Amino acid sequence: MLTLNWGDRVYSTHDSLFKEIIQCEETISRFRSATGTLQDFIPILRFLPFNTISSKAVEMRSRRDAYLRHLNSELLNKINSGADMSCIQAHILRNADLDLKEEDLVSLSLTMLSSGFALSTTIIWAVKLLSVRTDIQEKAWSEIYRVYGDGFPGNSFSKPDSW
Repeated sequence: MLTLNWGDRVYSTHDSLFKEIIQCEETISRFRSATGTLQDFIPILRFLPFNTISSKAVEMRSRRDAYLRHLNSELLNKINSGADMSCIQAHILRNADLDLKEEDLVSLSLTMLSSGFALSTTIIWAVKLLSVRTDIQEKAWSEIYRVYGDGFPGNSFSKPDSW
């Protein structure tokens, strides 16, 4: 998601920016889950003095805004110095005809971040499903073989006799 949207890459899981993004996005995703917070179903709970969820949400918004500003600022510096990679945000920033406001850029950035996290959940779900559904594995293998035959890219092994 960082490379695609900002042309940046994190090379270590120990990177402070990486840790901040993961922590904030995981916390925010818990706020948005169907069962994550009662105040989504009982709105009056948002206004009670002992409600810590709303204050945590405000904190996460502030932290998220800080790293989005950082990423956008870094990208602008790279664009101005000619050192940027091809990426979505740079393309948008260079296109004067778009005339987007900062809120629009933030919205696009948030969409990219959210889709990156949703994709990983989907991939985990798909791998788990394939691990228990040998009938789906068999159908996938048959379709791949039907299309590619023996010319399957990277075919260094053949289909096992049994799953």
